[in-house]
Amino acid sequence: MALSTTKTKRPLSFTILGVGFAVIGAFTLLNIAAALVQFHVVREWAVAYAGMDFLIAYGFITRQRWLAWVTALNCASVVVIAAITLSLGTITTAAPLIIGVLVNISVLYYVWEKRRLLAPHPHEYAAGGLFILLWLYAFTYTMYILLR
Repeated sequence: MALSTTKTKRPLSFTILGVGFAVIGAFTLLNIAAALVQFHVVREWAVAYAGMDFLIAYGFITRQRWLAWVTALNCASVVVIAAITLSLGTITTAAPLIIGVLVNISVLYYVWEKRRLLAPHPHEYAAGGLFILLWLYAFTYTMYILLR
C-alpha cells in the first residue's frame, strides 16, 4: 500500500493568526521606538515580547510543530502572572487580565486541536529554542517586577 501524497491543506486561520501576531509585534516595535525617542532608553523586555510575537507569527504562517508546546508554555505563564497580579492587588480592574487569559486559552485550545496539521520544519529547533530563551527572559523579568 503506497503512502498518500496529498498535501494537508493549510487552514486560512493559521495565516490569519500569524498576521495578527505579526501586527501585535509591529505595535510593540512602535512602542519601543516611541520610548527610544521620548526617553532615550530601550526596554529589553519589550524587545523580548516583540521577538516572541514575531516568532509565534512565523510559527503560525509556516505551521511549525513547536507552536503547540510554546503556546502551552505561554498560556501557563499568562495564567501565573494574572493570578499573582490579582492576588497582590496591583491593578484596579481585572478585566484586561481576564481577557488576556481567555484569549491565551482560546489560542492554546485552537492550536492543540489543530496540532495534527503542524509540520516539521528545518528551522523548528532554532525558532523554538529562541522563543524559549526570549520567554525565559520576559517571564523572569515580569515576575521580578511583580514581586519586588
